[in-house]
Amino acid sequence: HDLHACLRETQYMADRNARAREPGEIKEGEVQFTFEERQPLGLDLTEVRISAENGGNRVAVKGIRPDGQAQAMSGLVPGLILEVAQGVPVAGMTADAAIKLVVGEKKKRDAEGKPLTLVFSYGTTLQRFEMRQQRDVEIAQLKKDIAAAVTSEGEQR
Repeated sequence: HDLHACLRETQYMADRNARAREPGEIKEGEVQFTFEERQPLGLDLTEVRISAENGGNRVAVKGIRPDGQAQAMSGLVPGLILEVAQGVPVAGMTADAAIKLVVGEKKKRDAEGKPLTLVFSYGTTLQRFEMRQQRDVEIAQLKKDIAAAVTSEGEQR
C-alpha cells in the first residue's frame, strides 16, 4: 500500500465526514450569504469537474454579475463551491439538480416574500487544486483559439 493511496483514503474519509452535516450547521471554512427576496442574485453558477475521490463534480461560482446582490457581498467570489441551498446540502447532487434547486428555492422564497440563504466553501485543498488545473486547461485552449482566430484573420486580408 503506497503512501499516496493512504493519503487519498484519508482525504476521502475527511471529505465524506465533511459531507455529513447537521441541519443548519455551518462548517469551518464555509460562508453563508443571505439574498433579499425579489431582487436578482447576480450569480453565475457552473459545474466544475472534480474527481470522485475528491468528492465528485460540484457547482461553483463562475462569475458575479454587476446587476445583482452578489456584487455587494464581501467574500462572495468566483471559485467558491456551493454547499447548501436554503438548508439543503448539495454535495453529491448533479450540477443540474443543484442549480435547479437554487433557482426553484429562489422563486419559492420570492413568492413567499422571504430571503434565500446559500452556503459556500473554498473547497478542500485537493478540490481547489483540481479546479485550478481545469481553469489552466480552459485558459490554454482559449489562448490557442484566439491565436488561431488572429492568424486566420491575417490570411483573409
